[in-house]
Amino acid sequence: MVHKCPEKLSWCTQDSMLCKQLVELDEGICLFEDVGLEAPMQSIKNTFRKIYGDPQLSQRLNDVYPARGIFKDVSQKSLQNVDQKVPFDLSPARLRAIVENDTELVHDLGDDFRDILTFYSNVQDKIIPRLIRLAETAINNGSDMNIHQQMNYNYRLVDYYPVHSKSRRCGEHRDYGTFTLIFQDGSVGGLEVFSNGSWLPIPPTVGVVFLWGWSAAILSNGIIKAPLHRVVTTRTDGREVFASRRNAAVFFVAPDLDVKLNPKVRPDEVLAFNFEAVKDLTVGDFKALMGKKWRHREGTLTAEEQADIVGKVASPQSQDDEIIAFLKKI
Repeated sequence: MVHKCPEKLSWCTQDSMLCKQLVELDEGICLFEDVGLEAPMQSIKNTFRKIYGDPQLSQRLNDVYPARGIFKDVSQKSLQNVDQKVPFDLSPARLRAIVENDTELVHDLGDDFRDILTFYSNVQDKIIPRLIRLAETAINNGSDMNIHQQMNYNYRLVDYYPVHSKSRRCGEHRDYGTFTLIFQDGSVGGLEVFSNGSWLPIPPTVGVVFLWGWSAAILSNGIIKAPLHRVVTTRTDGREVFASRRNAAVFFVAPDLDVKLNPKVRPDEVLAFNFEAVKDLTVGDFKALMGKKWRHREGTLTAEEQADIVGKVASPQSQDDEIIAFLKKI
């Protein structure tokens, strides 16, 4: 059977059937059109505009969470060979840091930011629990796993600001976690998935893009596919989109950091990954391994990481070859 990419699945489908459909996704990506929840794109655009207009706000955001930062605008500071985007990273830990370390910051960011927080709260309460149940059932061949107890989530707003050249927006990669949800702005394209030897554009339609991640692929022994994807400035049909602003709201879900990525091998299956590479590999270890590579691509490596990574990483445009080599090494 020939499938379209991405396949369109209905959020209203019964759990058992939806789980089966998610496992069988040819490229590990689909589009839900009927979840009943849309990202507040105008509030997202307004929030970025507000922070750009008041550099003190971005400094305050990063001051409350200095370990990894929150508002990552390094690509606008003349750095070479980095993704041309501004990520605004939130998470349960970052939100606690904002509330505890700068009590006026949420107020000063304004109503638009509070709309964003309400949106993420709705995603977390109304969509994520069901998807976690489906994901664990899919990974474990019909049984619950209870490997998502610690809310290892990350929320990301992304501003792909207008640029004037065909520069890289987001280098090709697979996400490290269980699954990712992407809410697009409904107007400007650029998201692509690698399928059957070529890059296919994902329509910028209103809806929710679902992508499996590496953790699900490893734990399922390769039954689940994690899609290679990227964001570009020129679509495969030749239409240039680099002069347009593109925004996205992303929700990453990963297993608990202490979970071991031991594949669930079914009877008569061949192990898809090298056992020695993954037998003691925890989600936290894997996140740290991949984290250096995506921070390299985004220009946010610490000085220590920069020194350690020299000569050890492939082109920052792709982190995937090295990860595959690691997972399948002899």
